[in-house]
Amino acid sequence: MITNVLEYLESACERFPNKVAYTDGEASLTFAETRDISEAIGTKLVTSGFARQPVVVFMKRGPETIPAFLGVAQAGGFYVPLDEDMPSIRMEMILEKVQPKVVICDNS
Repeated sequence: MITNVLEYLESACERFPNKVAYTDGEASLTFAETRDISEAIGTKLVTSGFARQPVVVFMKRGPETIPAFLGVAQAGGFYVPLDEDMPSIRMEMILEKVQPKVVICDNS
């Protein structure tokens, strides 16, 4: 019985590793790519001392954000998504409340 999203991802990888899991019409990720990226992120967070920590994910919306979210879950933490379209005062309030020690962001 699948009890969480990480187990669902692993199950999907076993059955459909090359099937597209996420796409926005421009970029896409397969289930296997999603798993591999999320595991790499989770491993990096754990080995860097950020296991079970709040992690801000400040990325452009798209398929690439999903492995970041799942990677934080792999590390036993919780993610806090920030979006560039949010008012800056809201972002400041979130950062003040969460006080993250790490932020995952993309090139944008």
